[in-house]
Amino acid sequence: MIRTKVKIWDWVDLTPPVTTAVATPVEGGWNVALAATDDISGIHATFYRLDSGRIENFEGPFFIAKGTASSLTFFSVDVDNNTEKWQTIALK
Repeated sequence: MIRTKVKIWDWVDLTPPVTTAVATPVEGGWNVALAATDDISGIHATFYRLDSGRIENFEGPFFIAKGTASSLTFFSVDVDNNTEKWQTIALK
């Protein structure tokens, strides 16, 4: 008889992460910061796009010049591949 140990996890992460955006008006545009949280598996990545442009990997705060975009869309994915619904804020 062969015995093996099998680890059974105590939880299953089915909850997507939550991302918040802060777009602070400054001279000539906005300073933007995104912050994501996931209490179970952790954050894998956070993404954003301006208007209907290319999806970018968020790597840290960035500047958006006035007149270059009217909206910021963002979302995060956790380590267990749960994807947050896309959120959009207007840049006015």
